[in-house]
Amino acid sequence: MKNTVLALAFFVFLFAFAAKPSLAARHEPLVLHSDGQQLLTATSNCDIVTQFECNGKSSWPELVGVNGEIAAATIQKENPNVHAIIILEGTPVTQDFRCDRVRVVVDKYEKVVQVPRIG
Repeated sequence: MKNTVLALAFFVFLFAFAAKPSLAARHEPLVLHSDGQQLLTATSNCDIVTQFECNGKSSWPELVGVNGEIAAATIQKENPNVHAIIILEGTPVTQDFRCDRVRVVVDKYEKVVQVPRIG
């Protein structure tokens, strides 16, 4: 009897979960919010359009290979609207987009290994 109840509960859960429409199945836009501001509009997982523009320079490809501290100082000098954050390559980061943040990804030798860009 106990196994029957568990199996029935599992079936009901699966049915309820499968009945929810996925993001990819939506036809109307999905608006994602952070701190009350509209950030992104998406109609599928592969169709994300930003709804804002960031001020100032937004990427620094010339800093790849440069020392992380020097790169962070250069970024903040060239765009005072951002805060450059130095992180070690492979460190987990959030996926939210912010106009006031630039991640400077460095290797174990403290050299920039990815193009720093706003986000």
